[in-house]
Amino acid sequence: MRTFIIRLLLVSVSMIAATLQAQNITFNHLTTDDGLSQFSVNSLYIDENGVLWIGTREGLNRYDGEDIQTYKLQKNDPYSLFCNTVLRMAGNRNGKIYLLCTEGVAEFNLATQRFTTLLQGNVHSIYYKEALFIGKQNEIYRYNEQTGNFDLYYQLPGKSLEICCMHLDNGQMWIGTTTNGAYRLQLDKNELTHPILKGNITSIYQDSEGELWIGSWEEGLHHVKTDGTIEIFEYDAKNPYSISSNFVRACCEDNLGNIWIGTFNGLNRYDKSTGLFQNHTASDAQSDGLTHSSIWCIVKDNQGTLWLGTYFGGVNYFNPEYEIYSRYMYSPIEKKGLSNPVVGRTIEDKDGNLWIGTEGGGLNYYNRRTREFKWFRPEIGPNSISHNNIKALYYDASKDIIWIGTHLGGLNRLDIRSGQFTHYRMEAGNPETLPSDIIRDIAPYQDHLVIATQNGICLFDPANGKCQQLFQDSKEGKKIKMVADVTFDSNGTLW
Repeated sequence: MRTFIIRLLLVSVSMIAATLQAQNITFNHLTTDDGLSQFSVNSLYIDENGVLWIGTREGLNRYDGEDIQTYKLQKNDPYSLFCNTVLRMAGNRNGKIYLLCTEGVAEFNLATQRFTTLLQGNVHSIYYKEALFIGKQNEIYRYNEQTGNFDLYYQLPGKSLEICCMHLDNGQMWIGTTTNGAYRLQLDKNELTHPILKGNITSIYQDSEGELWIGSWEEGLHHVKTDGTIEIFEYDAKNPYSISSNFVRACCEDNLGNIWIGTFNGLNRYDKSTGLFQNHTASDAQSDGLTHSSIWCIVKDNQGTLWLGTYFGGVNYFNPEYEIYSRYMYSPIEKKGLSNPVVGRTIEDKDGNLWIGTEGGGLNYYNRRTREFKWFRPEIGPNSISHNNIKALYYDASKDIIWIGTHLGGLNRLDIRSGQFTHYRMEAGNPETLPSDIIRDIAPYQDHLVIATQNGICLFDPANGKCQQLFQDSKEGKKIKMVADVTFDSNGTLW
C-alpha cells in the first residue's frame, strides 16, 4: 500500500460560481448630458496638449478630461466659428487647428482662442503634414501661411473627379476620390498610378508598420501592404469573423498592434495574428456598451485610449490595454457562448484552448483561434459525458487526456484526439471502485490520480481503472468522509 505524509486542513468551503459573459468592451461616454453640443460627431482631433476636439453638426467642442466647452457661430463676433457644421479637423501640433466645415475652411488659434476663416466655398477634404492641404473637385491646394493663399499643388486628370481624402508619406501622396477609388502620386517623378480602381474612399490611415488601411463607402476595407500588394476585406454574411460592413469610415491602430475599424454597422477589432475581425455594436441592454453602432471617426490619445465619434451617440471611449479580461456568457447558439452561465473548474490544454466545467451544461470547449465553443453534454449512448454537473477537471498533457469529475455521474476520461469518453462509477460492495459518484477534486500523483469524493478519498489507477480506498482505518487516523479539495506541495505532501 502506498504511503503519504498527510496534513489535514479542516476548511469551511464556500463554493463560488464564476459567471463569464460574452467578450465585450466597457465603453465610457460623452453625450449631451455631459455638455456635448450635439449627438452626431463627424470628426475628432487631439492637440499637442492632449485636449480632445469634437466636431459636430452644431459646433466645435473642447474636452480637457473634465469639462466640455462649446464654440459656435456668433453673428456679432468676427473671431467666432463661421459655420457650425464641422466635418473634419487637422492640426499643425504647434498651436493651430484647421477645420473643414460645410461652408469652407477655418483656422483656430489655441493661444488667442480666435477663429480665422481661410477659405469659403465648397471644399471636399482637408489634410495636414508639414503644411495644410485641401481638396477641391479634382485639385489639391497647399496653404501658404506667408501669403494667406492656397496654391495649386496637383491636379488629377478628369474634371468630374472629387478628392475626398489625402495621405502623404515617404515621398508619395495617396489621393482618395468619391467615385474613382484611390490614386498614388510619386512626388519625385510626378508619376501617378491608380491602385484602387473604384469606390468612394472615406479615409486613409497608416499604421506603425507603414501599411495603409483605406476605407470606402461600399467597397469594404483595403489593406495596402509595404510591398504594394492590396488585400480587400468585405462583409460576408456566412462568416461571423468577417468585417461587419462594407461601409468603412475610419481606422486606428492601438498600442497592442490591433487595427480598430469604424463602420456603418459597429466597431471592428482586426487581429493581425489571426486575420479575424471581432465586431462590437450598440445594445439597449448594455449601459456600458456602444451608444450607437454607426462610427464616423476614431483617434488615439497619448495614453492609448481610443476615442470614437458616432452618428447619433456622441463620443465613446475605452483603452484596449485595460481590457485585459475577456468575458463570455451563456448563449443558446453553441458556437457563440457557454452552455450554462454557472462555471466551476477551467483548464487549459497544450494548444492553449480552454475546457470549462459548468454546473448544469456539461463540459465546454473554447477554441481560442476560431473563438468558437463546443459543448459536451449527456447523450444517448456510451460515448458522451455522464453528467451535466462538472465539479473537477484535470488535464494530462503527456497523453492529451482530460479527467472529469461530476456530481452524481462519477469520473469521466476524455481522449481529446479520438473524442472517446470512458466512465468510471461507484459499484456498491466493490472496494476497487469509486467511493462515491460525487467527485469533488482530482490531483495527479506519480502515474495515479488522487480522487476526492463525497464519501472519502481514493487512489485511482488509470491503467486498470481500479481504486484504492484511503484513510479507512484507525492506523491512518480518523476515517475521512467528504473531501472538497486536494493538492500536493513541492515536498510531495498531500493536503
